[in-house]
Amino acid sequence: MLVIDRQDYKLYVKIKDMKSPSDMKAVYFVREELDKDDNILLINTYEFFIDKNDMKTLAKVLNDYE
Repeated sequence: MLVIDRQDYKLYVKIKDMKSPSDMKAVYFVREELDKDDNILLINTYEFFIDKNDMKTLAKVLNDYE
């Protein structure tokens, strides 16, 4: 899912099922910095392995943030 889509910066969140343990998800936050010609200058990926309860907690924390 594309979260931020600017000319110079993009942020994606990708969620994938894990084979083992099967009750967990791999959550990737991927940021891309781009130059004025849309060439990628930098990519950073932050990877987390969380279960359903932790996913709900994360969603609540992000939703309640002010």
